[in-house]
Amino acid sequence: MKLWQKIAALLLAVMLPIMSISMFFLVGIQAKSMRQIDEENTRYALTACRTSVSSAVKQHIGFVQDTTQRSVVQYFFSEYAGIVRNENTYFSLTSDGNYLFNNSPYDPKAVLPSDRLCGISDEPYSIITQRLTAKNGEQVWIGGCCFSAGSQEYTVYISMNVSQTEKRIAQMYGISICMILLSCFLTALISILLLRYITKPITKLTQTADSIAKGEYHLRSKYVSGDEVGTLSMAFDQMAEAVEEKIHALDTENERKQFLLGALSHELRTPMTSIIGYGESLLHMPLTEEQKRACAYRIIDSGRRAEQLSQKMMELVSLSVEQEINKTVFDTEHLLEAVKDIFGEKVVVSCDVKEIFGDETLLCSLISNLVQNALCASDKGKTVNVSVQLLEPSSIRISVQDRGCGIPDSHITRLTDPFYRVDKARSRKAGGAGLGLSICKLIAEKHGGTLHIESEVGVGTTISVIIPMHTV
Repeated sequence: MKLWQKIAALLLAVMLPIMSISMFFLVGIQAKSMRQIDEENTRYALTACRTSVSSAVKQHIGFVQDTTQRSVVQYFFSEYAGIVRNENTYFSLTSDGNYLFNNSPYDPKAVLPSDRLCGISDEPYSIITQRLTAKNGEQVWIGGCCFSAGSQEYTVYISMNVSQTEKRIAQMYGISICMILLSCFLTALISILLLRYITKPITKLTQTADSIAKGEYHLRSKYVSGDEVGTLSMAFDQMAEAVEEKIHALDTENERKQFLLGALSHELRTPMTSIIGYGESLLHMPLTEEQKRACAYRIIDSGRRAEQLSQKMMELVSLSVEQEINKTVFDTEHLLEAVKDIFGEKVVVSCDVKEIFGDETLLCSLISNLVQNALCASDKGKTVNVSVQLLEPSSIRISVQDRGCGIPDSHITRLTDPFYRVDKARSRKAGGAGLGLSICKLIAEKHGGTLHIESEVGVGTTISVIIPMHTV
């Protein structure tokens, strides 16, 4: 069962009992009020009858004998009953347990005996009423009271048929049931339409989630509103954006790793081919001592090249791991002296910064890689300039400048890619693997800095690394 169906069913399950109880409670109150009105009408009619008959009898009772008093009462009562009689109201008169006048089909004397009405109340004209259901199903109010005329006591009854009231009450209950059913139908219809409209964004979210799960990572729900569903949609889109970025990063990293493995395999193939070839020559070919010595040197050179390549790869992999480096404050001159010890007079150093905050070993490797690349790009006998300068407000620039052949603009953006080389033949001949600038870029990033390349063909290249002066 879908969500909107569950909510609609829940609304009906809650509303139907509440509406039914409320409607029947209101109808019950109205029915009780209508029955009370019928009882009051019965009392009022009985009181009017008794008062009218008593008044008429009292005006004439002094002129008649005791034997004819009953006839006078009976006469005036019958006259009054004839005047006010209608199809729903009947009157009865009894004395000594016998009917003197009775036009009621309900035998009121049997319902309210005279001994219940006369002589049992402190009030001389108290009225007792009782509601009964006749044999034919009619609803009747019976009322009775006593009055005296001369020496005689009389009992007056009124029988009022209130079946019309009961029919109206039944009609009210019927109308209430119809209204409840109609209200439930309209409530269900409107609830379904509203709930389907309200849950439409959730359906869209579900469809979008299914599409994203199938690989369409660019899809978004794009539902904007100020309610909870809008907040959910916004959070969903943010999650989808993060997932897409993560997947893109993973794809990029996977491509990078595949490229690195392919490039490493390609780079290792050359020295390994050389080692195998010269090794087979030593084993299977008749060579002079000088030729054997040349083969051995070639094997050693190829092995060193493979060793250097593996060391560079290990350094690149270790820098790619997301972990903090060991930064300390150290003397800049000590760093530059280490570089001069490696390259000697091939390097010209200038420095106006006394201290650097960073990893001395990594920064030494950075400068050494840059100098090595600069020397490879320069003609024999040319020097390379290394400078460490203070930049405002709180940065340090380490620059390595050569006067070599320069680099075309189309290659500059890819120079920091692993194994990328502008002149592959020249780089391989010089022993380069195309990893130096990749390592330099990672070292700069580990120090919170950036690497910049400026070059002009035929003039030379300047590579600068800018790092913060104090980075905690």
